[in-house]
Amino acid sequence: LRDNKVVDTDSSDWDLAFNGAEIKVKGELKTVDKKFALIIAADESGYSSGDDGIAVMPGGSENGWFFYDTTTHIIEPIPQRTFVVHLAAGTYAKFQILS
Repeated sequence: LRDNKVVDTDSSDWDLAFNGAEIKVKGELKTVDKKFALIIAADESGYSSGDDGIAVMPGGSENGWFFYDTTTHIIEPIPQRTFVVHLAAGTYAKFQILS
């Protein structure tokens, strides 16, 4: 995120990783059900992370970033769900998935 670039899969210099519907964060992750524009400052607590310092966004319909329609097999982002990350470098960032 800090360099705004894509890195190779074998690199250790990354902040977000995408694999299908799974999203990993190198650092800590917090899910906030608020409009993106309303989050002006990052909270200092309430983040989750794995033992290895990598947070995996919860999977499954309505748990992470998407709804899954079992009839059409389409996933759609959850409206007004924003993710705040506390990156390994100590900085904070936020993102929202729109499509």
